[in-house]
Amino acid sequence: MFRFPSSHLTLRCRPSVILQPCPASSKNRKYGHSMRERAIEPRERANTSTDQESEASPKRSTQTRSLLLDVATHSTPDRQPSVKRKGKPHPNLYEFKSESAPSYFFQDAPENVRKRRSATMRRLTRVIKEKFGSEYEVQPFGSTRYGVSSSEADMDMVIIDPSRPHGISPDDKRKQPAIYDVRRVADTLRRAGFTQIKSIPRASVPIVQFRDPLTSLDCDININERLGIFNSDLINAYCSNMVTLRPLLFSIKTWAKSKGLNSSNPPSGELRSFSSYALTMMTIGFLQHRGYLPNLQAHLPPLEASGYNMNFWRTRPRPTCCDCRFYTKPPSWKQPPHLPNQQGLLRDWFQFWAHEFKYNTQMVSIREGGIVERRDTNDVSNLVLTTSIPLSGPPFLSIPIRVMDPFIVEKNVACSVSARAMERFARECGEWTRNGQ
Repeated sequence: MFRFPSSHLTLRCRPSVILQPCPASSKNRKYGHSMRERAIEPRERANTSTDQESEASPKRSTQTRSLLLDVATHSTPDRQPSVKRKGKPHPNLYEFKSESAPSYFFQDAPENVRKRRSATMRRLTRVIKEKFGSEYEVQPFGSTRYGVSSSEADMDMVIIDPSRPHGISPDDKRKQPAIYDVRRVADTLRRAGFTQIKSIPRASVPIVQFRDPLTSLDCDININERLGIFNSDLINAYCSNMVTLRPLLFSIKTWAKSKGLNSSNPPSGELRSFSSYALTMMTIGFLQHRGYLPNLQAHLPPLEASGYNMNFWRTRPRPTCCDCRFYTKPPSWKQPPHLPNQQGLLRDWFQFWAHEFKYNTQMVSIREGGIVERRDTNDVSNLVLTTSIPLSGPPFLSIPIRVMDPFIVEKNVACSVSARAMERFARECGEWTRNGQ
């Protein structure tokens, strides 16, 4: 019988920087929006305090604590990043923090893994700062950030550009800094001694792939595409609301790999199946459907009323502004008192995807609360903040499964899954419910 692994890596993230919008307008000035990031106080200062004082003396939240791996439950203590806003603040709205030491992200990993990852991040950060400017930072995203990665996992990273906290909007006519040219970044890494370097400038998110020969880590890096960080921190928030989520995700990934169902970009001739991110969205959606997890994107205040901004512009394939706000803890939600144990959750997961989920009429959308009625790609206008080009997409019913991104609401993160992989997935889930493996 397939059981949970005895251990896995756990990672914490700590968001705490205000993001201000790119477009300049009288409305933005009204709410104090600017083109920069700044560290914030963990709680609102007295009304007599000035913004200058806040910037001069940033403090860490008193609720930030060391997160220790609980071997019995694979859990980490909850975190509640504070938020600085005009009007009545809500303490549980997420905010991003751009400056953190590499060792911070990996402190809950095994020591040898932590040292390797930290060394690669420090070395990469030093090279980027020396070549392109001291203002740039490097942060990880993906499973190494939210704590569901194996020791051998690749590292996904992003170079943070503090001058564009909301990406590049259609109205932003400024010349892009040299660092946005991934070919120049690739050349810089090559000169610094990194190996196996490949730049992919025409990808939907341009990246550089490389290897650190000193740590033997394979890495991908992009420039200021922060949606991966926001996605990772959203997953981390869900993990903080349910201690069994991380081990459940780790077990599902392990099972999917063993069945050849965890590769969205396989070598030629192999089956195109699920990314780890798609499996994670499916699992969170399933748990929301069962009532075991809340919807952290529900009941958000209106953008203007919230007094701060977490929008991010995605430029490819078309300019789209994404609302990246979410609660780290929902304002009024309580977990059911009687939850299945970890093995019971795993059994229920396989049962759901083998026999209950209606692939032709349902889809996964954790932004909307889990499992919802399947709809056309074009029917997302009520969920999109701004798009300068009309939404469009391939014929809807030709896609085997729809698993929607929580921020890029028209994006199906399972679009690469082939019909043959979908059939194998449903068959293998059914096999597990019968035999437990």
